[in-house]
Amino acid sequence: IAANDGFAFALESFVELMNHAIISWDNLEPKFIGKIALQVNSSNLSSADKKELIHSLAILESIVISSTKFNVLVEAEVTLPNLIYLVSQNQHNQEIQQNSIALINALFSKSDLSKRKAMAATLSSKHIRNVILTNVLNPRIGVGADSSGQTYNVGSEMAHQLYVLQTLLFNLHEERMNSVVNTSNE
Repeated sequence: IAANDGFAFALESFVELMNHAIISWDNLEPKFIGKIALQVNSSNLSSADKKELIHSLAILESIVISSTKFNVLVEAEVTLPNLIYLVSQNQHNQEIQQNSIALINALFSKSDLSKRKAMAATLSSKHIRNVILTNVLNPRIGVGADSSGQTYNVGSEMAHQLYVLQTLLFNLHEERMNSVVNTSNE
């Protein structure tokens, strides 16, 4: 164990303890959430910092999912462009990408309709689709081959997070999908 891994292990332990629901996520201090968000927003990452980043993303996701009062704080501290940046800059660290997309999913699902529509517009842009295609779905050694014979191994948890993201985006169109078609409109 390296001396600089201590904070990463502390964050990992914190996640494990909080996931046992002994203490509510609502009991956290906003200052603590700000420090965790700062870990996510830092861009120069050593290997120890990457472990800290993985656990910081997991903490923020759990806060968004489980807390009733800190969603807005997390949303203000960690923006969608920052999370997309993490996805684009960590193509060799699928756990960072996976946790970034999981946090995007959590923020998306807890946002009001107008914020969800704004997030959907951003996520549906050609640039963001290309980031996901080239950095997440890029050719990897593993299972499943496409028509060119290249293999892709996204991993089951990443596949699940991408499925959740796709479902959240499609669900925005549910009202329109269930409406009656007006044949006089073209």
